[in-house]
Amino acid sequence: MCGIAGLFLKEHTLNQAVLLDVLSVMRHRGPDDIGIHLPDQMGLAFTRLSIIDLDHGQQPLYSADKNLCLVGNGEIYNAIELRQHLIDKGYRFTTRSDFEPVLYAYQEYGLDFLERLEGMFAFALYDQRQNRLLLIRDRLGVKPLFIWQTKEGAYFGSELKVLFALRKQHRPAVDSVGLAQYLQSGLATNHATLCQGIERLLPGEALLIESSGHCRRWRYWTPQNVEPRVTDFADAAEHFDTLMTDVICKHLRSDVPFGLFLSGGIDSATLLALIKRAGVEPLWTYSIGFPGSDVFNEPSDAQRITQHFQVEHVKIERDEQAVFERMPHTIWAADELISTRCCRIG
Repeated sequence: MCGIAGLFLKEHTLNQAVLLDVLSVMRHRGPDDIGIHLPDQMGLAFTRLSIIDLDHGQQPLYSADKNLCLVGNGEIYNAIELRQHLIDKGYRFTTRSDFEPVLYAYQEYGLDFLERLEGMFAFALYDQRQNRLLLIRDRLGVKPLFIWQTKEGAYFGSELKVLFALRKQHRPAVDSVGLAQYLQSGLATNHATLCQGIERLLPGEALLIESSGHCRRWRYWTPQNVEPRVTDFADAAEHFDTLMTDVICKHLRSDVPFGLFLSGGIDSATLLALIKRAGVEPLWTYSIGFPGSDVFNEPSDAQRITQHFQVEHVKIERDEQAVFERMPHTIWAADELISTRCCRIG
């Protein structure tokens, strides 16, 4: 998990202190490194949690001619394949960062480059020559991205509190539509947030902002784009296995150790089986338990699964009091209303 933020103003010259304040607000998202880009009316900020290319993957990233600048949160799963494709076309790379191929894919294919990306990501790409900013969110919306558009320009960030830091003198009112949406369904289904004027970029959505303030928003991918595969069960199972094996292999690309959260259910058990089949050793799994609760207490199921697959397992237990003591920080970190016991921070 990294953090990105920035602003693109129509006229005003930026103060570096604004971006430095933002870095401190989102430092919890990336403790390993920070970076800013500040040319006149546009500014980008980045905090890094190092996963790929630990020594040279700092951001912002720049194209060779310095025309393009990028900050990104997440991971491009097909970065190796995309990198090789671009090398074959004559592009040269200076890092192993999984986001560097994004710069040259944009340079080669324009806005059509989005169709070539696989991963979980949210990123901002600034084209200096055309003086425009491109904001992108991954197909399934795993990584968050919020936008606040005003008469002065556009502000964006990985969290709502990042936007508050960018516009310290302005606190938005509660958005009644966004609040009603949460109370009714328990989740966000459109652009509305709890704050008036602040929107979320939807999964598979792109926003192009020109220096004039003109914007173009579109969905570069939706589930409706996927052609249904009509087949029998045996063929479907084989196809699923092939897809999952490919997905697992791409997810396992990392320059740091990793583990698997094991709930005791069939989903995480299937992932464990596929990771073991990929030959990952040693592999650590983790589960959390709540003593005294029969509903949410799954470590015993997880333990049986880990014994079967012979992997190292860590069981973490928290009682009810510990959960409630941690709740204020959980709410602060989540940044929005929490409607279920399952909470993931992107």
